[in-house]
Order: sequence, then structure tokens, then C-alpha cells
Amino acid sequence: MADEKGLIGENYFWVIAGRSLPRAYLERLRAAPNSPLDRMLKGSAVFRIIDPFMYQRDMDRFLINWMAQDSSLVSQLNSLHPLKGNNPFQVDYFVGTDNYFQMNDPAPLSSYIYDSVILTGISACELLMSEEKIPAKLEITVNEILGTRFLGASGNVSFEEGNNGRSPGGLSAYGVYNIRHGDIVNGLRGFDSSLTAIYQGSGWDKISATEFTYYDETTSQPTPLRTTNSNYLATGRHVVGLTLMGMAIANATGCCLWIWLMRNNKKILASQPEFLCVLCFGSAVTAASIAMISFDESYGWSVNALAHGCKALPWCFFIGYLIMYGAIFSKLSRTNQVFSFRRKKVEINRVVRPFLVVLILSITVLIIWTAINPLAWVRMENKNDPLATSGKCKSVNFSPLPFFITLMVMIVMVTISLLAILWQTKDIQDEFVESNWIFYGILAHLQVCI
Repeated sequence: MADEKGLIGENYFWVIAGRSLPRAYLERLRAAPNSPLDRMLKGSAVFRIIDPFMYQRDMDRFLINWMAQDSSLVSQLNSLHPLKGNNPFQVDYFVGTDNYFQMNDPAPLSSYIYDSVILTGISACELLMSEEKIPAKLEITVNEILGTRFLGASGNVSFEEGNNGRSPGGLSAYGVYNIRHGDIVNGLRGFDSSLTAIYQGSGWDKISATEFTYYDETTSQPTPLRTTNSNYLATGRHVVGLTLMGMAIANATGCCLWIWLMRNNKKILASQPEFLCVLCFGSAVTAASIAMISFDESYGWSVNALAHGCKALPWCFFIGYLIMYGAIFSKLSRTNQVFSFRRKKVEINRVVRPFLVVLILSITVLIIWTAINPLAWVRMENKNDPLATSGKCKSVNFSPLPFFITLMVMIVMVTISLLAILWQTKDIQDEFVESNWIFYGILAHLQVCI
């Protein structure tokens, strides 16, 4: 059927479940050269559950005890074989040599068979311990076996509730085998398989000195026939984001220019123009963070350039926010001290100290974040669609939550301090503090953030 549909060849890669192609069957399998089966299996992959002793020989207790058996056990096993009868068609039984356990590895899945026997024994022991007296006949139910848990030769033995299947977390590992063409004998081809990679729960580890060979006899992965969906940033979002950023920066720049031109006006002087310009600068820095999330590879940016944009994203957002709110807090704090008659003149350097302390602490956190766990541009496959990818900023080493939470705590502290100073200055004339307008502005800002 696959050959009739044209699904065999160098443009296709076949992945086979281990149950569909057992080891023993593959060893005996023969196919005519260039037949559909011969071409389908060439360069294909078989996924199988593998025993721990296949990849951690020096540490596996099952294999160590296997190799520790001596010739006495071999003699005992040989003696248990039935004697050959008079039937001339009966083949001889296998007879092990004295060093059999040292020269031969256990058969595949031996550790699982061993654990199956031990599982029955442990279940029986637990059942006996629960009985008041030893019964004449011990009957073990399936539920009692499924409720048994222990660390066996194949890993943690436990079963999932509902489907009676073994818990995936208890399986030791999975292996991917590369099927390759074998020798041709009597006009039929055999097949070989080689373990090329192992999965132990945290990713695939390649087997040293092995390479996966595909249908075209190269190690290069075949290109998907379907077009990959890269989920690039939509043009509309790109344009809207940059437009809003441009409007915000232009507005901040225009306001700062107007303040400088009107700096001698009494109302502007009463509003402390130096703090207003700092406020405009913080607004422009915050708006610049939009640019860091408004580009991807489709707009000509390289991965390196996008990585630099990811690094700059938290700097623009957090520093810009703190500058804005710090400027307003310092402005209101200075006005509050004057109208409280605590000082006739309040110098700027006196009221900006709390703001500078928070700003320096935030910069320190950002420097550490950027140095040891910077954000980078990462394009990842989507879980629900292997042919679709999405690009985003992501920390390369570990979760950025410790840094993010620390900076958010500082933002919350600054915001609460600003709200407190607004309450203290609510009775001062709007000509000097604009408390109501600032409060509405903070409320609108918080709504946008949420």
C-alpha cells in the first residue's frame, strides 16, 4: 500500500514502534532486494524500550550479578535440559559453556522479565503478611499485583491507575535503532539494527561512535515535504506596535521640548520642569521596549540581533518604569516638604536619593541577570504541530523568575510609595502637584499592564 501511494524513497522517513518489529523477527526477516519492504526498512528507525544494562554496564546491578555467576550454575542449568529422545527430527538442546555468563549478555528485556517474577513474589509476600494465618492456597488478584511498587532491575516498578499499564516514569529508557541493509544470501537480503540514541527522560543522548544513516545513505535529515509554519509576526502587529511606539516617543520628545521652551513660565516653574523632562525620558525608554518584541527573522533580523533585542527588553521596561515613577515621586516629595514648612528650600539631590537607591539596585539585578542568565532568541517546535515553530525570548540557562520577581517587587514598592505621597499631597493646589491627574494616570497605566 505504501509503495502504491509513493510513500517509499529518499523523501520519506519511516518510524516503527518496537512492538511492530520485534528484535527476534527482524533478525529472521528477509526480503528481495529493491522490493517495497526492502526499500521501506532502509534507513528507518525503530523505537524500543531498552534495559539499563545496555547503556550503563559498569553500574547496572542486574548485569553485575549476571556476570558473577560461575560454572556451577551453568552445570546445574545444563542438567535440567531434557534428554534427547529417539526422534531423529528432534534437534539438540543448547548446552552452555562454563564461562557462559561472562561471555554473553542477557537477552533484551531480561530485566523486565526478571522484575515480573519478582513482582509476583513481592505481591505474594505482602498478601501473606496481611493474612492472620497462612492459607492453604494463596490466590493473588490483579489489583494486588498492580498495587505493588518497588525498585527493580528495569527501574521503578509501578502501575498507572485506570489502564493497568506501567508508569512511564518507571521505565528505564527508550532507544532508537537504525535499520540498515544486511548481506544478501540466496537472493534475499537480511537486515541489521544499531542503537544510535537513548532517551532517559531529559532528552536524547547520542551513542558515541555511531551515526544514524537515512535512506540516501547519508547522515543528513530529510527535508520535510510540507512547508514548515514558522508563525512569523504578523505584519499588522508589527506595524501597529511600531506605530504606537513611535507615537509614544514622539509625544514624550515633543512634551520635553515644549517644557524646555516654556521653562521660564510661572506654571511650568511651579511644576518643576527638571522632573517633567526626566518623566518624559522614562516614558520614551519604556516605549522603546515595544521595538524588542516587534521583529523576528521575517523582517531581516539575524538570530544574534534578535538575541540582543531580548537582552535589552527587561532593561527598557523596568528602567523606564522606575525612571517615570521615581521622577513623579521625587517631584511630589519635594513639593510636600516645602508645603509642610519643614524647609524653605529643598534641593533636588535631597529628594532623589530614595529613587537613586532603587534605580541602582534594579540596575544591579539587571546586570546579574544579563551576565549569568540572559534572554536569548529561541525558535522552538510547537508541541501540537511538529512542523510549526514559534520564536520568543527565553532564558538560556534557568528560569528568570528570581530576577523578574525581584524587579517586580521594586516596581510595586515604588508604585505604593507614589500612591502614599499622592495621598499626602491631595490637599495641595493642582498648580503644584496635579494629584488627581497623576492618580488617574497611574490607574490607567496599571490597567494597561494587567
